[in-house]
Amino acid sequence: MIKELHHFNYRLLFLLSLLFLAMFILIWRLYVVQIKGGDEHRESIRSQSIRRIRIPSVRGRIISSDGQYFADNRVKYDTYIHIHELRKRTKAGTIEYVLEKIQELADLIGRDHTFTKEKVDKHIRQYPALPFRLFENLQEDELARLTEQMPAIPGLELTTDYMRIYPQNELGAHLIGYVNKRVYGGSKPRPGDLSRDDIRYAYYFYPEQIGRNGLEKVFNQDLSGEVGFRVVRVDSMGYYHDQLEQEHDKKHGLDLHLTLDARAQRIAQRLLAGKLGSLVMLDVNTGAVKAMVSNPSFDLNRVRYDYGKHLKNPSRPLVNRSITADYLPGSILKPILGLGLLQEGLHTENSEYDCLGYYKIGNREIDCHLHSGHGNLSLTTALEDSCNPYFIDGGIRMGVDKLHDLYKSAGVGVKPGLELDNRYSAGIVPGRGEMQLRQRRRWIMSDTAFVSIGQGFVSISPLQAAMFTAAVANGGKVYKPYLVAEKRNFQGTTIFKREPQLKSVLQIDAKHYSTVHQGMYDVVYGDIGTAKVVRSDLIKIAGKTGTAEVGPRSRRTKNTWFVGFGPFEKPEFAIAVLVENGVSGGKDAAPIAIRFIEEFLAQSKEKQAEK
Repeated sequence: MIKELHHFNYRLLFLLSLLFLAMFILIWRLYVVQIKGGDEHRESIRSQSIRRIRIPSVRGRIISSDGQYFADNRVKYDTYIHIHELRKRTKAGTIEYVLEKIQELADLIGRDHTFTKEKVDKHIRQYPALPFRLFENLQEDELARLTEQMPAIPGLELTTDYMRIYPQNELGAHLIGYVNKRVYGGSKPRPGDLSRDDIRYAYYFYPEQIGRNGLEKVFNQDLSGEVGFRVVRVDSMGYYHDQLEQEHDKKHGLDLHLTLDARAQRIAQRLLAGKLGSLVMLDVNTGAVKAMVSNPSFDLNRVRYDYGKHLKNPSRPLVNRSITADYLPGSILKPILGLGLLQEGLHTENSEYDCLGYYKIGNREIDCHLHSGHGNLSLTTALEDSCNPYFIDGGIRMGVDKLHDLYKSAGVGVKPGLELDNRYSAGIVPGRGEMQLRQRRRWIMSDTAFVSIGQGFVSISPLQAAMFTAAVANGGKVYKPYLVAEKRNFQGTTIFKREPQLKSVLQIDAKHYSTVHQGMYDVVYGDIGTAKVVRSDLIKIAGKTGTAEVGPRSRRTKNTWFVGFGPFEKPEFAIAVLVENGVSGGKDAAPIAIRFIEEFLAQSKEKQAEK
């Protein structure tokens, strides 16, 4: 009996021990879950009912140096409907009721709509915490009718937003670029639009504008400003319940203040009307772009609708000819070669060359435009009348390797570094390595002959032409061109100011520039100059014309050029004009250049007089 009692006590003790152990484990787990891990679980529970919504800011503006807006924002009125206020017992009933109210609104403002059961259902499934956007950009009459009757439609909200507008339409279109909507109706952004942290932080995304081209794209982060975030609570079905907080206020984007003068842009665009070509004007002492026009252009306000049509247009209006380095330069390279000949001692200020009317390489003759020949002529006279044999002889004597270094130091074959989206090419700088790489053959003497007169294996853009012309004018400094002078916040405080940057320096002694300057002056004012049309009573311009033959013999055309700088005594600007399918630089490009300069100077004087 006693033995059985002891056995019973041991079993009871064992069972009690198991019970206490189980209670200890239960208490420990309760501590771990409720005390130690309480914050984590509370956050998990909170995340089931909390939604963070990303709200875009007001985009910064793009403003010309004379205070005109290239890109601005206009207030627009949009209508939204809050589906959580229209809920019925069933989802199908809710959809039917929402469509009924949409039709009421459409009848009220006089618009047709394309909303279907599928569209409403998609919004309910994917974005139940967000209002459903209905009609955008209400006109004045629509807005008036709506505000009178709005209380009669439950769940309806009238909101203000901003739409991107381009007040100058086609002016500067290739430079300014345009925006597209990044996200719609709360959908996730496209890959690359936002960082992973941005996507993880927000649950819903309101529509945002993102730059898709030009300055709008390159400076998208500055223009976009700082987004805001709103935190809302949703119910078990994901529908909006109430707003908790405005977690982070949005901040306006920065304004871009450009070096571009809108008046200059307008004059250049008018003068290039009906032509395929470009005009670029730079400040010779800073590289600031004062004007840059590519024609034909396109309307930034309509590019979304006309994009397909533009792609099919043989005139290629979407191509920015100003930065497209696919053009043979022709004789506008001769001032650079002239400086090289002086520096190498192959010619002096007074040395002469006897032009016979052609230059012979083996059995091949390369003609001068004056078939009878110029006879003895100096460097300044060779520039004045653009003598091909003079520069072919000099280029061959210099050799392709030194020509390569000379042209490259002037910016030929080098990307200019302009703040665009890097879609432009560097062009071709003549050289043995480049020839082998591109055409898989060795360099021969006739190649040197042709690139000495801007033909053959060499290509540039109008911007590069303006850059090396500015370097000739200022004594050899090749500046990096730029469009954005300042960034300012919404209050007008300057956040960033651009300083001039050198890209390279021509290794030419200062004493040689006056000779080339005189030759370019004689191009305009000499007795046999090829750009007499550029003579003006308002300003003295030095320049150089160029005519480059392109295409096969059966359908050969000419690209015509004029480059110049002024005022001659103290250069302030350099200009390059390209006209495709022209006759000659003197007949096509030079007249546009001087008319542009004179009209721009006249308008500048008028503006100064008004102050």
